[in-house]
Amino acid sequence: MTSTLIQNASAMLTGGHGPLARTSASDLRIEGDRITEMGSLTPRAGETLIEARVCVVYPGFVNTHHHLFQSVLKGVPAGLNLPLFEW
Repeated sequence: MTSTLIQNASAMLTGGHGPLARTSASDLRIEGDRITEMGSLTPRAGETLIEARVCVVYPGFVNTHHHLFQSVLKGVPAGLNLPLFEW
């Protein structure tokens, strides 16, 4: 079975509410298609390593579509109160 270790994340979110929204874990192990461990983990022989320093890891969250670009543009004063296609 293939194994991947995401290491040294700046933050790891859980999807929970309030104080449960963030964990102190900095590493996450995936075996096959399942998250099997979170914490401060040691790489295993042959494991794929992903360096996540300066990254936020949000297990289970898949961003298939977003409107960040439009949100930024709508914050520009010239774009306020205009329909999408005018700006």
